[in-house]
Amino acid sequence: MQSKNNNEMSIADINQALVSKGIETVVSHLIRDTYKFSGDYITMGSINGGSGDSFVVDVKGKHSGMWFENNPEQAPNGQTKGDLVDLWMLTRNISKGDAIKEIKQFLNITNEQLAAQFKPNLHVVKPNKTVNHISSRQRLAQHTDQLKRVSSSTIKKYQSRLNNNEAALNYLYGRGLINETIEHFSLGLSTDYKSTDGILRSNALVFPIVRQDGEQASPYVYYSIPDVTQNAIDENGWCKSSPRLTYNMKRLDSHEYLIVVEGIKDLWACHQLIANSDLKNRIHICSSTHGSVIPVEIDSDPTVLAGYKRIFLAHDVDPAGDEIAMGWLKYVGTRGFRLNPPFEYRKKGDDKDWTDYLKKGSSAKDFLSLIESATPMRLPSIKTATNIKDLKPGVHGYDPVDISGSFTNGYLYYPVMVMESGVNVSDGVAGYSRVVKVLRSDRQLFDYRALPRLSRPGAIATPVYALNDGTLIADIPKTPPNASWGWNDIERWLDGNYPVRPLKIVVEDIEQLIASQIWLPNQDDYLILALVVVVTYVQNVFDAVPFVLATGAAGTGKSQLGEVMAKVAANGTVVGDTSAATIARILDETRGFLMLDDVEKLKNRVDGSNLQMDDFLQILKVSYKKSTAIKTVTETKTMTVKRLNFYGVKFMTNIQGIEAVLGTRTITVHTRKAPVGEFEQTDIDFEKIDALKPELHAWAMDNCESLHQCYKKYPTPNRSQEITAPLRAIIDMSGATHWHDVIDDLIDRMSIEEKAEMSPESVVKESVWRIAARGFNSIAIEQVIMEMSTLVPENYMKERTTDIPQWRQPEWVRKQLLNAGYINTVSDKRFRAYGKCRVMRLYKLTSHLFSDLPKSKKIVTKLEKISGVLFCKKFETCKECPYADVSCEIRDSTTKRRY
Repeated sequence: MQSKNNNEMSIADINQALVSKGIETVVSHLIRDTYKFSGDYITMGSINGGSGDSFVVDVKGKHSGMWFENNPEQAPNGQTKGDLVDLWMLTRNISKGDAIKEIKQFLNITNEQLAAQFKPNLHVVKPNKTVNHISSRQRLAQHTDQLKRVSSSTIKKYQSRLNNNEAALNYLYGRGLINETIEHFSLGLSTDYKSTDGILRSNALVFPIVRQDGEQASPYVYYSIPDVTQNAIDENGWCKSSPRLTYNMKRLDSHEYLIVVEGIKDLWACHQLIANSDLKNRIHICSSTHGSVIPVEIDSDPTVLAGYKRIFLAHDVDPAGDEIAMGWLKYVGTRGFRLNPPFEYRKKGDDKDWTDYLKKGSSAKDFLSLIESATPMRLPSIKTATNIKDLKPGVHGYDPVDISGSFTNGYLYYPVMVMESGVNVSDGVAGYSRVVKVLRSDRQLFDYRALPRLSRPGAIATPVYALNDGTLIADIPKTPPNASWGWNDIERWLDGNYPVRPLKIVVEDIEQLIASQIWLPNQDDYLILALVVVVTYVQNVFDAVPFVLATGAAGTGKSQLGEVMAKVAANGTVVGDTSAATIARILDETRGFLMLDDVEKLKNRVDGSNLQMDDFLQILKVSYKKSTAIKTVTETKTMTVKRLNFYGVKFMTNIQGIEAVLGTRTITVHTRKAPVGEFEQTDIDFEKIDALKPELHAWAMDNCESLHQCYKKYPTPNRSQEITAPLRAIIDMSGATHWHDVIDDLIDRMSIEEKAEMSPESVVKESVWRIAARGFNSIAIEQVIMEMSTLVPENYMKERTTDIPQWRQPEWVRKQLLNAGYINTVSDKRFRAYGKCRVMRLYKLTSHLFSDLPKSKKIVTKLEKISGVLFCKKFETCKECPYADVSCEIRDSTTKRRY
């Protein structure tokens, strides 16, 4: 092995050269947008600059020259930290080699000069590979990455200064605090220090914030104590950080309720009220470090609030407190309750907060009584320019809301048909009518009416409709013909008497239901289909939703799978062989899940020059996206023009695949006949289905706004990310973050299927990449073929059922690997994969393959290397093998146990 040239500099040396040049100089050269330079840090909104502080470049200290992205959703290429060389490469969008060339030109320095100036063993911290999909608790840890644990010695120093200052202690005692509370929150007095303008500051009340994990952390918060604090920065308080959450203690699994107070002093008071009672195990308390400002954690990740049954907004009893509480409500949803101290605020100086309440000698029992009588909070009725109450005589823009199952202004709507009975005033005869009412997710129920028509020349005869709160609506609300939410269950939900289980359990129930009816070769598909079912109940929350295609040979259960999905999905409808016009009307009326059985018939009709069906297929292609799903159509009989909404999840079945453009909007599920003895269908549990549907509707109404906040965090740079973002948001809401791995694999699979439409060569490459990513450093051609079988349909590249396609022929696969430079011409050795099966040839994977691996599979460099001779022997039974569900000559010709 040749030794490294002494004049060849490491990345660490080049990074250190950039640091010496001046970090701010380098950043200003790379970033064209705005950024903030504070002396110790450079902060910006993202790696491309802009307002904000999630992207930080350390200028001083042991991490100088390192950058950190604290918002994982906008981490460049999945990296949350790196050095200046990485920054150069990512901002220029070039390779690391090209970046180094540019850096040397920028520094105007050679390798020899670098070698003379910097020690070759200088160490720079390398960025760690991060996990893309994490739980809300883990995401919170990333948001608070700079909330570092404080030194106990520093805390003790501040506490000692407080304990030796009688005036400061009397100030705290005067606020009703006791020594246990002062000690619990580590309150102290700041030391003397001079500001940059030479002003001496000292004796401010100082304390760390408390993270959700209970650890005390910086930045410190400071309060001014009258007649004690010298030269306070602010009369009330200050904190050198963006607004953060601080808690009274570590979050416990038993914490049912969260109380949000307006300031940290109220946090101390409320904690003291419950500290010596069982309430401390049921109630968690928090505050923003900046009083009225929503903390970074809440604004960037609403799932921080997940898991609390009720959230009490306990801000001050004054107009400002009411306004702050209303600002929190959009993150809290229907769990929000207004908790007020028992004061009537009339003028400045009146009692209004929890410190005043504590000073009145209140007890934990008194506090619990207030909690139990807290009133639910609801966002005010929709007040937009589309409300008739806001209109004055004159000309106005007309922008009504399509209210049939829509998500508007943070509310989800659901039209429901009921029957009303009464006595007609005109003749005294009993009458009965079907009436459509509109349900809103804040548990309000609305009627609609046609507004009186303004008589003037040119006025259109079609009436204007509005809900009884004044909201203008586009048309008469439509109820789906097979509504999945009945009035009895709706009435229970309106009364607050409908219990909803955790979403994770509900999704698992749907998985089990599907798995009881049909066998699928890819076990992950059960979870994906269960998540798609949930999407149908909240699809209007999202900008785009996926289609699902079940494809496989005749008799493999495609139609049966679609029918099961339709039974459990929202407003599920099955459509068979019918006209395009009928399907179009059904799409507009159901606003839910639609199963299109046997899509080949649609394609055949288009190929037969059926213009109506051709138009329908074009509409179908764009109906996955809310912004493109509304189309104007002409009724052929009456020649009237109507606007129809085709948006929503569709489930399609066929044998031979799907039209290419439509396929890019589609999650493909392959069906096959189950191996003998492996699957036994059970009777479908209709009672379970009947219970699941109203439960999912109730969950959708209660969580639509929080779900929307989660959804907005996912970028959609391409089609596959766009249609899987709803699944990821639902996973976040469920808390089962390991499910994100299934979505990662799905996106890989979708990419493979797109490539497979072009050539089998791309499938060969993807297959050997996947094998290498599991740690193998050598392969048998037979293993590659089996890997390919897991990625493509059983009938892929077959014209007839008896054909043996190219990709199943070992010599053809070997040539593709040779052409790609992934194996050598001569095999290393011969071996038997198991028992007395046919002898196979072993080929060592070349370094060229490992350099070709996509970034998502680079983790292979950290895995223990596996020889290809073990690809079968490493599994005790066939059941454990990744090729258990595909054709395998080893299994067929040996006595290896299958189970």
